[in-house]
This record gives sequence, structure tokens and C-alpha cells, in this order.
Amino acid sequence: MPTIEQVFSPLNERLTKYENRHVMRRNDLGWSSADYLPEFEIIRLKVSDFSPESIISQANIYNERVENILSELSKELPAAVLNTPRPVKLEVIDDSKLKKQNAFSEEVFWLEELEYYNEALLSLIKVWSSSQSKDEIVGNLTQINLPENFTLPHLTTNFQPKLSPSQTALFLFYLRETELIPYYSDSALSKFAPPFLGRNSQDIRKELGTLRSHKSKADLKVIKEQIERLLQSLSADLSSK
Repeated sequence: MPTIEQVFSPLNERLTKYENRHVMRRNDLGWSSADYLPEFEIIRLKVSDFSPESIISQANIYNERVENILSELSKELPAAVLNTPRPVKLEVIDDSKLKKQNAFSEEVFWLEELEYYNEALLSLIKVWSSSQSKDEIVGNLTQINLPENFTLPHLTTNFQPKLSPSQTALFLFYLRETELIPYYSDSALSKFAPPFLGRNSQDIRKELGTLRSHKSKADLKVIKEQIERLLQSLSADLSSK
């Protein structure tokens, strides 16, 4: 899996061009809605693999760079450029429309792009700030409260999985086969793995696909031991007055 720095690297490359604009040819910056809108949407999707803290940290770093560039451009560009109305929606601007908009200078499109990044990064910060889990200490354990847009790093910060991916798949498999839970498809069943057992759903989906042809005896033994631990707790409660 890429690091969060690698996920943001396309934006880093783009901002570096703006930061070095004084030593570059004007054509090197260029402008095209197709260049950057899809790139940022990919970033927005990929960051969900990381903790809210790391997402917010990276978004703040990049937004500071964007705001610094915008501040510098506001001092460098003439008022006529700064006050030019922006295109309403960059997503709908195509090459044919751009050719008709001769009134817009290249710098106006630079501003539009940077302002888009500024808005998108602030939105990312707002979304992930509101999603941070408010974990509480209960006894000797950290009680984990899952936010609406839960991702695996929320959980693994305070929980060490007890079962390997293959053991997790086996446990979920038997819950389904014994009808303790509905008969979910492998894809649907694997979605229980991150919040309940701390394992990646894609890994579990792959493991589930192999269980009908082969079940590891070593994994079966581990599952049996974990169930026996659960039964001991049940027996203790049953025998208590």
C-alpha cells in the first residue's frame, strides 16, 4: 500500500510547478481541467485508507502551500486578472469552450485551479475532523467509538487483531454456515472484518474464496481455542450467583 505522502504526490508535483513558476517557461505550467480534477478525486478516494489524523495533517500542509501561492499571485498579478470572474464550473469546461473564452488570461485559470485546491483541501479537513473517533478509557481498555466513515486505522490504533486474515475468514465463514448470521455473499461477509475483527476486507474476501476447498487445521485449532475462551466466560457467568 502506498504511503499517504505518495497518495498526495500528484498534488505535490503540481504545486511545486507553481512554486517554481519564476524559473519556468510560461507554457510549462499550462492549464487543463482534465489535468487536475481527476487527480484530486483519486486523492480524495485513496486517503480513506489512512487515519484521520494523518489525512488532516497532510491536507493542512498542502493547503498552507496553496494559500501561500495564492497570496504571492495576488501581489504579482494585475487587478484586472484578479477581478476577472472565474468560470462557473471547471468540470464542464472543455477545449472548445476554452477557445471561445479569449477574455480569460492564462493566469485566471491558474487562480481557478489553486482556488479549487484550497476549497477541496478545506473540505477534506472538515470531513475528517468531524469523523475522528472519540475513544474513551473504560477500566483498563480503550472503548472505541466508530465514526460514520469508519476506516481500519480508526480501529488498529487501539486494538491488536487476535486472528490472522485466514483465521478471521474462517471464523466469519462458520458464523455464516451455522446460520448465526444471514447467509451473506463472500464480498458482503468480508465487510464485517474491519470493524469487528480489525482485518482488511479485501484480504478476507480473498481468504473466503479458498475455504470451500481447503481449511487449515492450524487455523481451525486457533478458532477452537478462541471459542473455548468465550465459553469459559459464559460458564463463569452461568455459575455465578
